[in-house]
Amino acid sequence: MERRMLSTLKSKAFFFAVASVVFLLTQIFFLKGDTQEVIGEIEALAKEQLPQLEKARDMQMAVVQVQQWLTDISATRGLDGLNDGFDEAEANAELFRQRTEEMIQLDKANADFYKALLPVFEDYYMAGQMMAEGYIAGGPSSGNLMMDDFDKSAEAIYSRIDTLMDKHQSGTERALAAAIATAKQAEQSSIMFTSVLGVLIFSLISGLWFFVLKPVNRVHRLVEELGKGDGDLSQRLPEDRKDEIGDLARSFNHFIDKTDHTVSSIMKSVVRLIPMAEELSDTNTHVQDRVMKQNEQSKRVHECMMTTKNAADSVSGAVERISSASTQGYERVSHGVDIVVKSSQTMEQLSIKVGSAETAISRLRESSERIEGVIDVISNIAEQTNLLALNAAIEAARAGEAGRGFAVVADEVRSLAGKTHESTVEVQSMVEAIRSETHEVVRIMQESADAAGESKELVEASQSSLNEINDAILHIRSCSEEILDAIQLQGENFSKVEQNFDVMDEYFRETLESGQLTFSFGEDMKKMSMKLQSMVSNFKVSDNDWSTKKRGKSRVNEEVDLF
Repeated sequence: MERRMLSTLKSKAFFFAVASVVFLLTQIFFLKGDTQEVIGEIEALAKEQLPQLEKARDMQMAVVQVQQWLTDISATRGLDGLNDGFDEAEANAELFRQRTEEMIQLDKANADFYKALLPVFEDYYMAGQMMAEGYIAGGPSSGNLMMDDFDKSAEAIYSRIDTLMDKHQSGTERALAAAIATAKQAEQSSIMFTSVLGVLIFSLISGLWFFVLKPVNRVHRLVEELGKGDGDLSQRLPEDRKDEIGDLARSFNHFIDKTDHTVSSIMKSVVRLIPMAEELSDTNTHVQDRVMKQNEQSKRVHECMMTTKNAADSVSGAVERISSASTQGYERVSHGVDIVVKSSQTMEQLSIKVGSAETAISRLRESSERIEGVIDVISNIAEQTNLLALNAAIEAARAGEAGRGFAVVADEVRSLAGKTHESTVEVQSMVEAIRSETHEVVRIMQESADAAGESKELVEASQSSLNEINDAILHIRSCSEEILDAIQLQGENFSKVEQNFDVMDEYFRETLESGQLTFSFGEDMKKMSMKLQSMVSNFKVSDNDWSTKKRGKSRVNEEVDLF
């Protein structure tokens, strides 16, 4: 089912999620930009303004130290080891020059100012040195003459140094103020984004309450009222929404409609059961009258049935004899079957034994063939041994003492003799195997003969059992003749019963029509109907149109509305 955009809970949740993510990404982007700007300004302050301010302070301190050390020399006139002021003053002057060169490199925009500052400092330093030397050489009278020039030079250098310090101090303050302003702007942006995000979260929670939790609570209250209240099935949920909650309400209302219809049908059926139980009671009264009439006819039938019973007793005796004979016949046949089965098993064992004998004989044949091969080897070895022995004897006779050289031949003879011995042993083992296999064949054949004897005995027993079965069958035939006589007598008695059966048949048909509803069943059904009515009365349904009237008397083969 198609819905407009943002008409479903899923689309609304997706929209709020996407909006929140986009808003968070936007906030992160702006915060990152502001943070980078603040970091850049602070880095610039740390890399440019602060080092320049520090070096300017070093320059200012160097000027002050130069004046201090030269003034100390003028006061002490370099006496008693207090003449190191010139060195200290020179060190601070050198520091001033170094810092000035560094400032020229760092602050290129004011390089001309620093370059112009160096001559002023040199004049200041030179005037100070001359004043100190004047005090040392000529005393106060000579030094005081030069103090005015030194004061003018000091005023000029201090004026420029103060200008330099003010410039760097103001630059540092401006950079710091810019960084603070950027940080405050980032703070305001963060507060704004956080506020908007809070509004979005509040909107999401409010939407969750109004669009999800509140409708779900309404469904919960309705279900709780159905379970714990008066069971009012006429209540319905509003179906005006087009989202999942609306689908839930429509599905729930559909379920309530079906339940309402089902409970209404049950209530109608239960209410109709009460008059039907009353009808059943009336029917039972009618059946009792019919049963009384049937009882009179049953007495007449009873007289005939007594005669039939005597005949049935005779039939019963004959049937018992037939049963006994049949049982004996069954036992004989079963015994015969067992014997035949055993015969089959014995013959099968005999077949297996014969097969085993064939296998043993086959192995005996193979052993014989192997013996023939070994015998051939022994024969060849024996011939070679004889030849070698002959050759050895001839050579030994010719060689005399040199006959010992024929030891090789003697060794060969011994080797062939060893092979002959091994072959003899192998022949012996094979002969033993043949003997064992032959014994096995004899034993198996003996068992086969025994099995054949057992089979013969079992067949003879089977023949005897079959003869006994024939005797039992003859006995059954004799009993059957007795049964035939009793059945003839029973047929004469049943002819009398048949005369009264037609009268009973009419009443039986009426009894069967009324007997479908018994008296006890009618009472039980009435109690159950009232119990069911009490149970379903707890429900309030929309359809209350049912009837408690009894049905019409004539309803056989008619379709009657139960409600």
